[in-house]
Amino acid sequence: MKKQILFLICCFLSIISVNKAVAQCDANSPNVEVTIESVEILGGCDGDPTLDNTLEPTISINGNVLVFAPSNSADGNALGANAIPGVYVLSDADLVNGCSNSTTVGIGAAGGSTMVPVTIDIWEEDGCGDCEYGTGSLCNDDADLANLGTVNVDITQATGSFASGCYIFNYSVDCPPPCDPTNCSNDVQIIFTSVDAGGCDGDVTSTVEAAIEINGTVYEFSVEDSGNTTVSAANENCAGTETIDFGTIPAGQTSIALGGISVWEEDGCGNCSYGTGSLCNDDADLQTGISHTIDLNQIGGSISGGCFTFNYDIVCTSLCCLSAGATAGTPICAGDDAIFNVSFNDSDTPTTYEVFDQTNGVIIGSGMSSPIAATVVGPTTAGPITIVVQSQSDPGGCVTPPIVVTLPECPEAECVIPNGTWSK
Repeated sequence: MKKQILFLICCFLSIISVNKAVAQCDANSPNVEVTIESVEILGGCDGDPTLDNTLEPTISINGNVLVFAPSNSADGNALGANAIPGVYVLSDADLVNGCSNSTTVGIGAAGGSTMVPVTIDIWEEDGCGDCEYGTGSLCNDDADLANLGTVNVDITQATGSFASGCYIFNYSVDCPPPCDPTNCSNDVQIIFTSVDAGGCDGDVTSTVEAAIEINGTVYEFSVEDSGNTTVSAANENCAGTETIDFGTIPAGQTSIALGGISVWEEDGCGNCSYGTGSLCNDDADLQTGISHTIDLNQIGGSISGGCFTFNYDIVCTSLCCLSAGATAGTPICAGDDAIFNVSFNDSDTPTTYEVFDQTNGVIIGSGMSSPIAATVVGPTTAGPITIVVQSQSDPGGCVTPPIVVTLPECPEAECVIPNGTWSK
């Protein structure tokens, strides 16, 4: 009997210690992200024209340019340093030239397909630092350009590669979930994805410069005047990004109200504000005082004003989801101790969670994800205890409502047959 009990306990512990699987991307994923994890430098890559010991392999993903300088990737002994072939693991610290501060690029919603198209260019940045392929009027020519055009990212695969003749950029794929504003605090961003400028007054050139001011920052995109145009950091002229970060939104807040938004068409003044045009053409299509509400229960939205519609995706990173509460399994005895598992709603951000016994003031279990195995050290008395799940880093601020768990008496009472004579 004891062997059977020990076997059941081992099975119980092994089941509840299995890590939660990483969420998979699918055709309905609202936020697809690609992170460049490493680059393989092949023999024959053109070196930078300095004596540096690094190459600067560069990749443009939907116009978002990432310039890397992996340490010791070139011999640095001569003008036009030779590449040192190999695979170089990359991080944000390897980014240079100010083109991007993150190895992760958001590519928007899956849009009903698991094959998401992206536009890829790859080259070796020769110190121009202009975040686009340069022909070298004030600096040396960039090299090894490969225009891969539109390629599909299979978001059902956790990893993949963008390859040119000289570089292979290895990436991972992630699909952060939509916001859960009721149960979670979230770090919230919106990312402008396209602008519809059909019918707007054209610039002195063939494009429209659609400008929108939100919270005092102007975002200005060069777009076509014939309809909807995809936008990114590559065709943004003022803020340098297509992303607005609203910071931490507490659990229970399901919307973000915006007011005082202005939109206009920038007619070449280039000062990132509405101008009346003493030295350039008058700006046009101005509308001020626009209000808009970001609904965190949706995956995106649109801000309209004048002749413009600015479309965006909502990107959330859940920080604390414990307000959704916890549930406990039925405790069983394991010798003198009582054991049970506790399930809860964990967040996107990796953190350590603790099961805290409020009745006795002790931590009875911990782990990185739900469920957590809890152990009340015995011998135990049959009766209730009150527990919570809390974040180890913020036990007072990120915690579930308390729940009551009824413990058994451990060890279990043995069945003793009294001495005597038994008869029918």
